[in-house]
Amino acid sequence: MQETLTLMTGPPQTSFSVILMWGGKGLQIGQYASVAADINAGENSHLLIGYNRGNESWENTRKCTVNDNSGVTNCSQPTLSDKELANLPYSTLTGDIHLDKNAALTLGKALYTGAVKAATDSTFSMASNSKWVMSSGSTTGTLKMAPGASIVLSDSTQNNVLNVMGDLEGEGEFELNTRLAEKSGDSIVVHGLASGSYTLKVKDNGGDPVQDGRMQALMSFNNPQQDFSLVNVALAGGYADIGTYRYRLTRQENGIRISFRRIRISFRRIRISFRRIRISFRRIRISFRRIRISFRRIRISFRRIRIGLRRIRIRFGRL
Repeated sequence: MQETLTLMTGPPQTSFSVILMWGGKGLQIGQYASVAADINAGENSHLLIGYNRGNESWENTRKCTVNDNSGVTNCSQPTLSDKELANLPYSTLTGDIHLDKNAALTLGKALYTGAVKAATDSTFSMASNSKWVMSSGSTTGTLKMAPGASIVLSDSTQNNVLNVMGDLEGEGEFELNTRLAEKSGDSIVVHGLASGSYTLKVKDNGGDPVQDGRMQALMSFNNPQQDFSLVNVALAGGYADIGTYRYRLTRQENGIRISFRRIRISFRRIRISFRRIRISFRRIRISFRRIRISFRRIRISFRRIRIGLRRIRIRFGRL
């Protein structure tokens, strides 16, 4: 039977040097908790950070209370409504995590800042309201992302690489920093099989890049058995405006890379709009011409009246 330790702390941060989890043990950093520590998770152990509801018992956050009189601890697994979950503060963990063989890490409603070094057959699962900010290059086993999960690879000064040694599954968002002028930046490399839909948010921190035809790798798939019909990768908003150029994603060899495209299309659209304005003025002129034509018709009608009067005079003359 696996044993689980649950940390429930208040707003002040609880600090440790290193937390060691022996094989088969569990650790939960629950609701309202804020912890600073490096964590070494042994073989077959499991780590849960923040509120979460999962399929396995250990993936469900526990809430424990201690009776001051008897000293007895009672634990339950509360289920929060969507409104309660939205109002729940993020649990936080700052520190590096090491996952041994078959170890599992689940990130619930939590903000995790640190680096991960994990065995290939370990599992890192991220809930829909979880966020991981990488402090340096990291390696995971299988990475599972729920819709809304987010990974920030670095700040503006680093070139961090996220190596997914196992499979990449689900749907999530990656935030990358690049310096295209220097041809450097963050990147994701998947060594297992990838499936699902992912969005890349790219922020460039350099000047205008040299247009020499080179591509900047953002995401690469190194497994020769990768089926690209099972994975969809897109830029947030469909494109990225960097400097005076617009960038779009293109797949080249085994990677997702960005290509160079100028923003001439937008200026053409502006010109078309002015042409439409000119056409509208032409229509106004045509309308004035129609008014003139109508006045001409009125004049013609008056002439007909005069002709009619002349005929009447002629008839009176004959009488």
